[in-house]
Amino acid sequence: MDAPSIQYTRSTDGVNIAYTEVGEGPPLLVMPRIPFMNSAEIWLMPGFREELLFFARHHRVIQYDNRGSGQSDRQIAKMSAEDLLLDVDAVLAATRVERVLVYGHTEASELALLMALRRPELVERLLLVDPRASHRWDGQSSEDRAMRQIAETDWDLYLRVTARLQAGLREVSAMDALTEYLRRTTEAEVALLLRQAVHSIELADELGEIEAPALVLWRAGSPANASREVAAGLPNATTVIYRHQAEAREAIAEYLSEGRTPEVDTRVAAAPAGSVRTILFTDLAASTALTQSVGDARAQEVLRVHDEAVRDALSAHDGEEVKHTGDGIMASFGSAAAVEAALQMQAVLNAAEVPVRIGMNAGEPIAENDDYFGSAVQLAARVCAEAEPGQVLASQVVRDLCRGKAFRFVDRGEASLKGFAEAMRLFVVAVG
Repeated sequence: MDAPSIQYTRSTDGVNIAYTEVGEGPPLLVMPRIPFMNSAEIWLMPGFREELLFFARHHRVIQYDNRGSGQSDRQIAKMSAEDLLLDVDAVLAATRVERVLVYGHTEASELALLMALRRPELVERLLLVDPRASHRWDGQSSEDRAMRQIAETDWDLYLRVTARLQAGLREVSAMDALTEYLRRTTEAEVALLLRQAVHSIELADELGEIEAPALVLWRAGSPANASREVAAGLPNATTVIYRHQAEAREAIAEYLSEGRTPEVDTRVAAAPAGSVRTILFTDLAASTALTQSVGDARAQEVLRVHDEAVRDALSAHDGEEVKHTGDGIMASFGSAAAVEAALQMQAVLNAAEVPVRIGMNAGEPIAENDDYFGSAVQLAARVCAEAEPGQVLASQVVRDLCRGKAFRFVDRGEASLKGFAEAMRLFVVAVG
């Protein structure tokens, strides 16, 4: 999907606000992650793009650049929380939306909660990830204090550190790309004004007045004082504590589907006998050598990066994790969406400098005891073993299923695979 075109509307106090729309269905408003929002470029950033595509599968997704950021008017002298709500008013008026599901992630959650308090007639439901309603927890860690000092004294360094912390990127070029995205989003002086406006929002004592239903999520093991405060204060909140992004996506998908006709379950147990499945294997390259060279703790950290990247892609493309193999994951798909998922996995893992092989095959495996068996599965495992680190390798069957789709299959020739009498032609998969 191409990036949507930028449209403009004007707030009642005369500020030009940029916004985009994508997808069809009930409206879902994505609140900006102040101060870094840029609708023209966010579609180019891994992770953000997948999130928007996930929402756009069944919703009309509306996002906008708040005043002072992205493609909206940048030089703003007056900045307050109430001014930021004028941006929301303008966008909803322009899109002719009467009631909307509002999504707020981290910093964006404060504005989402403020909207639910000050514009309750517009808010149908809330979706809040790692939210906060006040800043009483700020500065409690050395990281918080250091980041605030860096932002006030060295903006360029602050951008680089923010890119590293937010994305967890290990590859210098990828981290530089995110840093440049942040730099093009706003200027230091305006960013500090935006931060001050958001930090003026103190809603902890007013949460009980918000009647809109809400789903509140935060990651297990994270410092969640602020999120717990929100979950406890909202009278109609459901709380989910997730271990990895795939769990969060599953909970969000269920929440978003309320009122929709349920989709077909893609779990192993629900797969009808004789149905065609695309089987995908991942394998962390040289995992034993990695453990010996860096130690168990560091090797486990690398494996966690792998697991999260794979599970995020499965969630985004309707894949189902069958089992963890120790050094990788076996997954199943009901369609050729496996190819899109595999390319997403490798994009994230290559950026994180985690060398992983991915192999795929399609066929009619035998489903039993929440697992798959048979030659289709065995061939997928053999294809994975033939892949180079950082590569997606597919069988001829997968290539044939993807005819007419925007993928490029590079013929790697025939390979003799263990357990198969005949040589198999394999293909390296790339974006078309």
